[in-house]
Amino acid sequence: MDMLGKVRRMKMRDKLSISQIAKQTGLARNTIRGWLRAPGDVVPKYERRLDVHKLSAFEESLAMALKADRLHHKDSRRAVRGSVQFDDEERSHYDHRNDIVIHS
Repeated sequence: MDMLGKVRRMKMRDKLSISQIAKQTGLARNTIRGWLRAPGDVVPKYERRLDVHKLSAFEESLAMALKADRLHHKDSRRAVRGSVQFDDEERSHYDHRNDIVIHS
């Protein structure tokens, strides 16, 4: 809310252009334009869209594996060269040749 008020003040009171406001605040011009066009009592809210990725089906089990690995000593973790090895169940659905997940 602070930045929104600052942007509106710069535009209305200081009579700065959108480009000048963008340079001073570091915000994108499209963001500033959207904030200025919005009604005065509405605070713009960013909504992240939900995307489905290759590993979305394994997200919960991978998160649990990583959480469990945090408790182990660095040398005994399952991470190999920065990638997590899958359990036997997930390994059956994973094609290592092409590094893609096969959904069955």
